[in-house]
Amino acid sequence: MQQQDGTRSVVLHAALIRPRLLMGGERQAVIYNFGAAFALVMITRTLPGIIAAVVISTLVQGVLVALAKRDPQSLQVNGRNLKYQHFYATAASIEARPAEAHVTRQAPIEYLIFAFQSLIKGKKHAQH
Repeated sequence: MQQQDGTRSVVLHAALIRPRLLMGGERQAVIYNFGAAFALVMITRTLPGIIAAVVISTLVQGVLVALAKRDPQSLQVNGRNLKYQHFYATAASIEARPAEAHVTRQAPIEYLIFAFQSLIKGKKHAQH
């Protein structure tokens, strides 16, 4: 879409930028939650097991909704953090070597000659 001032704007459908939530929580986590509740019901096959599954899954769902309200992608971000934690350490180890200097060589002789000539002539040389 071309606007009158010559700039372009692109209209994005809300489904492309809205987070994918299921029952107010992150989709994958909600599926795992109710899958675990169903497994608990199938394993116990008793009334106390069914009640325990309903109570536990309701509490977990409440936590998932609260997390999704704060950040809709928090579990995905935390999963990536755990996945790459061994590569990106939180701090340097105590045995780490000090960082090397970025400039390890002297200035070229031409720069020194130019600085000396400009000092003799009374002009200031450029500061780098």
